[in-house]
Order: sequence, then C-alpha cells, then structure tokens
Amino acid sequence: YNDMKIIQRRDMFTFSLDTVLLANFCAITKDMKTIVDFGTNNAAIPLILTQRTHKKIIGVEIQKEAVEIAERNVKLNHVEDQVEIIHDDIKDYVKYAPRTKAIVCNPPFFKVGEKSHINESPYMTIARHEIKIDLEGIIASAAKILDQNGRFSMVYRPDRFIETIELFKKYRIEPKRIRFVYPKEGKECNTFLIEGAFLGKTGLKIEPPLYTHNEDGSYSDEVKQLVGEMNVNRQKSFENGKATLYLVPTPIGNLSEMTPRCIDVMKSVNYIAAEDTRNTVKLLNHFNMEAKLISHHEHNLHVAIPKLLSLLEEG
Repeated sequence: YNDMKIIQRRDMFTFSLDTVLLANFCAITKDMKTIVDFGTNNAAIPLILTQRTHKKIIGVEIQKEAVEIAERNVKLNHVEDQVEIIHDDIKDYVKYAPRTKAIVCNPPFFKVGEKSHINESPYMTIARHEIKIDLEGIIASAAKILDQNGRFSMVYRPDRFIETIELFKKYRIEPKRIRFVYPKEGKECNTFLIEGAFLGKTGLKIEPPLYTHNEDGSYSDEVKQLVGEMNVNRQKSFENGKATLYLVPTPIGNLSEMTPRCIDVMKSVNYIAAEDTRNTVKLLNHFNMEAKLISHHEHNLHVAIPKLLSLLEEG
C-alpha cells in the first residue's frame, strides 16, 4: 500500500491490523458488482479493497465527522469514481439499498453493558461499543440486502464466536469460511475472521491459523505480505532477531489515544512492565492483550530492573 494515503484523527477510530486482515480475507468473485462496507468510518477498508479490485465500493457511516474524513481520504487517493461514501444509519440504509453480493464489516466489539472502558471520545465510543447498532442488528441488516449466496465477511472477538455463529444461522447466513488469528504461536486466539453465504448450502472450511507476529515481535511473513510496505511503522532495529525492550506511552484515562502501532506492539510481547498494574489490566482487557504483567515502580526498582534484564538476556 505504498501509494495509499489516509487521514485519521486520534480522538476517532484509527485502523489497525484487524482492518487489514478483514480487507484481505473477504472473497471477491467475478459475479460481485458492488462491495458494501458497513461502518466504514475513515474508509480504510474501501481504500485497501481498491488495491484488490476495480469493483464499485460503498462505505456506509453514521457519524458525520467520520464521513467527512472518509470523503477526504477518497479524494486524496483519487478513487472518487470507485468509492462512494454514504452518510446514514446502517439500519436505515438497508431499507432502500439495492441487493448486493458482498458486504464487509469491522463491527463494534463491545456490548454497552459489559465491563469495558467507555471511551471519553464520543466518536470512539460509537465505533467500539454497540451504541448505535449491535451485532444482531448488523447481521440482520446484511441479510436484508444480500443476494442469494451473497457473502458477508467480518472480524470479531473469539469470546463472542458462538454468538456470531448463532446469529449467522438465525438470519440464514451459512458460515462458509473461518480463520482464527493469534498474536503468536503458543498464544490464545485474540481475533477471528468469518465469511458466510446468504441462503447458502452447508459446508464450512476452517482455514489454517494466522499468526500475526514472530517471537521477536516483528510481523510474521504472511502479515508482511498482506500489508506490503506498511510495515515501515516498525523500525528495522525492532526486527533484529533478539529480545527487544519497547517503550510504549499509554494514556492516563482516554484509551482512544492508543495508536495502532502501540496496540500491535503490546499484543506481540510476552511481558509488560507497568507502574500501575491495576489500570494496565483494564487496558489489556480492553484491547484483548495477553502479556504477563510485571510491577515496575520507584519503590521496587531493586527487584524489577534485574528481573527485566534477566528476561531480555534469556530472549
């Protein structure tokens, strides 16, 4: 994606590896004339899809400010003839939209009632939490405008996997492909990709697992192939094959200030040293991170520093 340019705001949704994985996972077939992206936000998925196809792409977004950024991104990349941004609620859009063979969605991950951090930024709250639409609303909306055998693809949290399958079945979207994503080999799955066919025949393919990072924290070869030169976000010194100490600034209270690079790094490491482990646990839970926490503050430096040095020496 060397030629792709994207404008983002720190107080709004910023695309991460999940976005890239979904845009590369969804099937694009000859009979598809249009691809619809539910909740397009800054149009990251449509922009990535333009690297794969010349088909028409429609991004639907409810937030006015996000629509304005998406439209700027479309113009910035000179794809106005291919990508159209529609400012509307997904539930209202499907009342008048024509049928389509393909829909993709990177939906809000968190229920309003669950113990996740409701971001101070209203834009991030809507993007990450089921404020305007929940998982069932998204899947039901997709079923309303999908042609027979039309494909619906999404990326989601593994702890809501069963719920996702049940809702696919409820709205007659037959699961066809599933791929589980892991931060590293030996770690628990933290994301899954799923594609279903509306009114499709039964028959599910579980694809090989996708490992996003190597042991040293660098991107895996498969991810490097997917993102191309986007891996310039990682300095070459990070990919030295040795244990690496990353210094990652984290927000005091507003998790929307976390950048995609910080999130990717913290998902890839084995240990995280933090001054306040109680607050850091909230951050780890919010972003589905699995690293072990080490307490590191001015009162335990004589213990924490030798431990960290030992871990680095061990690799």
